[in-house]
Amino acid sequence: MLAACLVSTVLATPAEPVMPDPMPAAEEAAAALIPERHLQAYFAERPKTFLIDPQHLLDATATREQLSELAAHAAESPIDLFIYVFGKDQPLPSTMHPAEWLARGFTTGRPAVIVFYFLGQPQQAVLHLSPALTAVVPPTSQRRAQEIAVMAATEKSEPYQQLEAFTTQLGIQIYGMERLLGRLQEQAADPHSASRPHSGNPPKKPSTVTSLIERWRPAVAPHLLHGAVTLAALIVTLGLGWWWRRRATYRLPEFEVEPRMGGAHAAGIGAVISFASPTLPPASQRDQMPDYLQRRPRKF
Repeated sequence: MLAACLVSTVLATPAEPVMPDPMPAAEEAAAALIPERHLQAYFAERPKTFLIDPQHLLDATATREQLSELAAHAAESPIDLFIYVFGKDQPLPSTMHPAEWLARGFTTGRPAVIVFYFLGQPQQAVLHLSPALTAVVPPTSQRRAQEIAVMAATEKSEPYQQLEAFTTQLGIQIYGMERLLGRLQEQAADPHSASRPHSGNPPKKPSTVTSLIERWRPAVAPHLLHGAVTLAALIVTLGLGWWWRRRATYRLPEFEVEPRMGGAHAAGIGAVISFASPTLPPASQRDQMPDYLQRRPRKF
């Protein structure tokens, strides 16, 4: 009876559910924030390198390759490209205002394109332009450049491959910004060009061949005179040889040949027919020879 009461008491008492200890939303958000010690490296001043990753989200190999690509771009383009690498879904500090930060670090120096890139989430990338570029690049061109770079990045699966594709494609899109910037610099150098009537035809861009000639001219120019003298000497030598062969006269030797049978031109051979008696017919004077001794023409 006592056992039955105990069993009924245990069954009647509801079991308390075991709930996991969730991380509060505030603590979860705080864990994703940029560490305080890295904020100065991110936003204190204009960076000294083109890749800004104080949290070391990229490994050493990826960092080295990315820096090499960005340095090669800076050597070929008048517009620098800076990549700020953040963690996936890592929010930026609320105290950071992009307009003030750009004015503080990128007003002077070379024009620059600045990208806030979230590793593993290329679609969350944010594109900023330095004040010198903001004045010449329309917002539609900025959005188009960002969309094309994001599209190239999303075709890859690995986070670093996405960043590499994003950087490569954005470098290509910066070429269009270079043309707009060059046009503005030409107008600043020649202020009267804006008041001149526009012909409607865009200026012709020098061809690739012309660019190569201009690039190699300083190295080739010292050797042009030597090459021209050598070519002229070769032409003169060939011309003198041709003239000498045209005016040359050749005399073939004459050999003494013994005449044949006393004739001046005959070969000295031939058939001779003679008859013993002029009164007899020729058939009767012919020597009869056996058939096997007679000479017959061969049949082929």
